[in-house]
Amino acid sequence: PRARCNILTSHLSAVRKHPLGISTAANSSSLGRSQWIALRPSNGRSRISRSSVCSSAPTMPDSPGPQVRLKQLGQNPKHALGQNFLLDEQVVEDILKAADIQPGDKILEIGPGTGVLTRGLLEAGANVIAIEKDTGLAAGLQEQYKDCPQLEVICADFMRWRKKEQLLPEESERYKVVANLPYNITSDALKRMLPMGDHISDLVLMVQFEAAERLISSSAGDGDYRPISVRVHFYSEPSFVRKVDKELYFPPPAVDGAIVGFKLREIKDTPQVDKTFFFRLVGAAFTSKRKMVRNNLKSCGFEASEVGAALKKMGISETARPNELTWQQYIELMGHLQGMSKQEEPI
Repeated sequence: PRARCNILTSHLSAVRKHPLGISTAANSSSLGRSQWIALRPSNGRSRISRSSVCSSAPTMPDSPGPQVRLKQLGQNPKHALGQNFLLDEQVVEDILKAADIQPGDKILEIGPGTGVLTRGLLEAGANVIAIEKDTGLAAGLQEQYKDCPQLEVICADFMRWRKKEQLLPEESERYKVVANLPYNITSDALKRMLPMGDHISDLVLMVQFEAAERLISSSAGDGDYRPISVRVHFYSEPSFVRKVDKELYFPPPAVDGAIVGFKLREIKDTPQVDKTFFFRLVGAAFTSKRKMVRNNLKSCGFEASEVGAALKKMGISETARPNELTWQQYIELMGHLQGMSKQEEPI
């Protein structure tokens, strides 16, 4: 059978506990010490036994390593698609535990490639929708698992998917997303998925290690703190799981990777503000990281004197730089500025 080819289109303080008992930190120095973390459940649930789950799951087909599977399909890794295939079985186990995969879970896997992680998800008893942009890999995965009703393969570019209802229908149970993302689409993919807390409960992603530091950072004054950090903490509670050495991919990328988890908030649990204007204001504030916030917000229609007065009212220096404000303080700043604008409106 052919794959379906219909085109679908960041408040941690210093340290917190990951739901699986992993100690996670909001600063980049701790990330460097967290390279290889033993993942131990702390929530009373026993560790997933894939063999016991498989006893009631469909028999899995033979699954050769990525190099062999690519050769079978007559394909080579495509640099243009950012294809770096995971080789290490322990990394797969760590992803499954980070996502707390349970039998019957609904999983959206982005970029399954040759199916290394897909197989682990299926063996854990999950129901998987796998979105693969590469038509050859999508067709190969569809053929390989043609007798597995737990898997639906969709040949599509996730970044062109526009209507979430096409893939994530309104249901009481939210999906979990697992993905080995091409490093060059990490920020854009997160911008799409983070606001989907009503449809998605958890994201567990393989990203570039340096990107993981930026995403997790919530510390004002941290050099890795930037607009995507604000967005991540606005919509989710992120956690750093582990570092993944570049040699554990085929072909090896130029830099190391990392597994990062995001527990998404439902929309009702996110700050009730004008989100479009808020992220526009944050983006403007970071236009020049070396300039003062009060000088960066002119593009949002605020005079430097207004911004300075609002910061002073908040107990923050009028000369504060963009990365010196927490994401909560940006919300407070927007509130003060909007309040000033209303007071100045003519009656």
